[in-house]
Amino acid sequence: IKAANETAGLGLKAEEPEFAAQFIGKVAPFAYGDGIDAIASATMTSNAVIEALNSLFPADEPEASAEDEVSEPETTDALIATAMGFAGNVEVTATLNENGSIATLTIKAANETAGLGLKAEEPEFAAQFIGKTAPFAYGDGIDAIASATMTSNAVLEALNSLFEE
Repeated sequence: IKAANETAGLGLKAEEPEFAAQFIGKVAPFAYGDGIDAIASATMTSNAVIEALNSLFPADEPEASAEDEVSEPETTDALIATAMGFAGNVEVTATLNENGSIATLTIKAANETAGLGLKAEEPEFAAQFIGKTAPFAYGDGIDAIASATMTSNAVLEALNSLFEE
């Protein structure tokens, strides 16, 4: 892995053999979890590595075309769950489409650190979950908030708990 333009001590860790070793013997598509870990405080670099690796392998399913899209499905009543973040509970409120994907998502992280964990409340963070189904994990279009791993993990944990039986 070559990451020469990345930040020393952070993104440059992608060049270390230990980071690359976690992919050996595994089958694409690659995603966080199941033995694949991001580099702490280098989410963008970690995501770039996974994206590049996955681009080397053909997708199993053809991409849906605009003609394949259907009208907006109906949604369910709001589901609410919480999980412990860095400084307190993080609450997710979601509605689901009929197919079980996320239709709407609101995240409350009021106790989290300003400029870091509080970014979970920004619509751009929640938007990455819209249209996706559980289980949720990093990779495949789901990114952690840089330097707010505990808050990001709390969002994933709370969302996934909505689907546990």
